[in-house]
Amino acid sequence: MKKLVPLICSFLYTTLAFAQNTGWQAPGSERSLVYKLLATRHDVWSSGNWLYNDSANYIYNGQGLNTEDSTYTYNSPDWNNSVKHFYTYAGGSHVANDTFQYWVSNQWRNYKLTMNTYDGNFNKTSTEVLNWDTIGVWVNYTKTSASFDANNNILVTAALYWNAVNSTWDSSYYSSNSYDGNNNVLAAITETWSGGVPSIDKSVYKYDGNNYRIQQYQLQWNGSGWDSTGRQDFFYDAANNDTLDISYNQISGWIPAQSDSSVYNINHQKTFAIYKNWDTDSLRYINSIMQVFAYDQANNQTLYKSYYWNTTVVTNNRWVAGYEYDYTYDANENMVYSLNKYDSVNTDQSFLYYTSFNIIGITALSNELSAVVFPNPALENTNLQIEIPAPGNLHMALYDATGRVVTEENRQVSEGTNRISINLQGISRGTYLLRAIDLKSGRTAAVKLLKE
Repeated sequence: MKKLVPLICSFLYTTLAFAQNTGWQAPGSERSLVYKLLATRHDVWSSGNWLYNDSANYIYNGQGLNTEDSTYTYNSPDWNNSVKHFYTYAGGSHVANDTFQYWVSNQWRNYKLTMNTYDGNFNKTSTEVLNWDTIGVWVNYTKTSASFDANNNILVTAALYWNAVNSTWDSSYYSSNSYDGNNNVLAAITETWSGGVPSIDKSVYKYDGNNYRIQQYQLQWNGSGWDSTGRQDFFYDAANNDTLDISYNQISGWIPAQSDSSVYNINHQKTFAIYKNWDTDSLRYINSIMQVFAYDQANNQTLYKSYYWNTTVVTNNRWVAGYEYDYTYDANENMVYSLNKYDSVNTDQSFLYYTSFNIIGITALSNELSAVVFPNPALENTNLQIEIPAPGNLHMALYDATGRVVTEENRQVSEGTNRISINLQGISRGTYLLRAIDLKSGRTAAVKLLKE
């Protein structure tokens, strides 16, 4: 076992410039102070006491790029090595290789190698994953390829897995997208293979004159045609907040399935949401989940609290406390502590610590565009509303707390107010920075986003 004093306890943390008024802007000629995650510690609540559970630390090169991170688990009285990642980059913050190792028998052993390639616009065109074989060599596991149109919209994604028995690459997933002139996705077809047989699904989207999505249809291929399976309608208030989503199932006609309604503050931040399910016996909506959000004066989220509707005899149809997340920030709006509860009882807590870099290539704040993200926090989707001085292209990139690019894309934008839908599916819960740059004017915006 490796005896360690938790690394994060030895640091006097500074702050992470992860807010709208600090670093991580588009390339420029100025030098700015950029702060990134240095270490974390995660504790669990047990029998009325906080117990160490795991910790992590992050190592950066001179350009502020995360080149190594390590995770430790606590087994009293020792901190033990757990897993480690090594990163190389293909330009900017785009990860080229990610080597994943784990600690076993008092030594680090290779586990997985992920290799990415990008085109000239830094769209990720391929990902290949290799596993470390017991004989000490890298062997095929999965590979994914993607193609993009002239506006950097993703057109086709194809995923394969290595069939070691037949020594062949077999299909596992395929998707294709089509877009309108405003780069709104019109249709997405996905094929998922299981046992060599594909299941084919299709989503069709409709928008209003302001490019707000108002309907989404789900269909499934039956071998000779498309069968409708579901539909979702979206409704907005005067400030363009998505206030009501109604889902339907296709069962001899459109049958209501779920109703999701939300309330927002003047900053487009969600403050309240309630989810209801359709009861086919009583033909009415029944309460399911309620969510409450709170923010500080700097618009940082300080609270997420959920309740679920309990219909048992004991609770007699009332709301019962579920998950609660409380967040604390430093004076520079950086999250340094989170406390999680369930049913008003502590479950776990996390401490976050940061380091700083003085880096050339940060645009001055005077170039910032007016932008807001909503809903924020977000689950599967969010929207960027941004003011653009003239028609052109907008580059958007989502960064994690270490500065790595998680996802990015380009969109055509018009002069004035633009509202752009952003897909967050598959992205882990946490705090991110969404950075946008108007490629014509070079002006930028950076908005903090919380993914639930």
